Formats: sequence, C-alpha cells, structure tokens
Amino acid sequence: MKRVTPVLALGALLLTALPAHATDNGPAHRDSYGTKAVYSPGQNPRTYQQAPAGYTAVFTENVSRHGSRSATDGEDGDTVLALQIIPLATLMRLPGSEKAATPGRTYTYANNPWRGAEVASLASNIQWDVFRKGDDYLVRMLYNEKEVAFKAGCKPVSKGSKFYDLDELEKCFDRS
Repeated sequence: MKRVTPVLALGALLLTALPAHATDNGPAHRDSYGTKAVYSPGQNPRTYQQAPAGYTAVFTENVSRHGSRSATDGEDGDTVLALQIIPLATLMRLPGSEKAATPGRTYTYANNPWRGAEVASLASNIQWDVFRKGDDYLVRMLYNEKEVAFKAGCKPVSKGSKFYDLDELEKCFDRS
C-alpha cells in the first residue's frame, strides 16, 4: 500500500490542478460545461488487456459523472460533474480533449474538433487500476470504460500495452 500512495498523490495533483472555477457549481459554469449527451461505454470489459503474469489488482480509483457504470462500488469512486471531468481529461490529454482553441480565434465547430459531449458525456468516467508484483506497480487507465494510453511521452511497459510502470508515470507527470 505504501507504493500506492504515489498514485494517489499523482491523482490528487491532477485534481488540485483544476482551475478554481472548475469546481464551481454556479449556473454560469453549469450551462457552459454541462452536456446532455448520451453515455455509451467505450469498450466491453471482457476485451481489456490482462495484467502481465504475476501482477494482481491492488487498487482502483474512479472519477465519474452521475450514473456511470464503473468497476468501483460507488463508495470508492467520486461522483463529479463535467466541470471536473473536462479539465482533468484536458490536463491528462485524454482522447478528444487534446486540441485547445487557438488564442485570439473564436471557437467554432468548423475550426476545432473539441466537443464537450465527447469529453464528458453523461456518466463519463476516468478510472485507474493499479496492479502489484512484489515491489513493482503497474497502472492502467480506463476513460469511459475504454483502455486508453496515458499522454504522449509516457512509455508503456511494452509496445501496444495499456500498462505503465508507476515510476514511469511519476516521471512523465513530473512527480519524481
């Protein structure tokens, strides 16, 4: 459990890096960040990559919008709003959130592929699963129940893998 603490610290860092207005439930932000897009799981859990031999699941943390179907029992995960999912997804450079608006240019659907309905649909969720083998820890991320890679520059344990060594993630997110 002592090595899982850095995973929690990394998650806390990303959550605390959210802009102050991201946690404001005021009507102005609710209207600008909210979405009523229908949620659809990104992947069937039976198709998830298996942890490498000898690794066992030791921790799952989930950040999800209301109504999310996740691997946690609801007590482990925090129910949040799009106000929190969108900035967190953006900080982590998750699929659909990578392209920022061009400074000085008005955002339109024609000039930018970013869509709030895709980044944080109803029941949207981000989940980290931690696996342990001795003193080694691997982390896998699910975004809307689909295995996804961490941001560019983070190196998985092998080509095509969705598992990352905890030390690599700490380095990749400037936490080492």
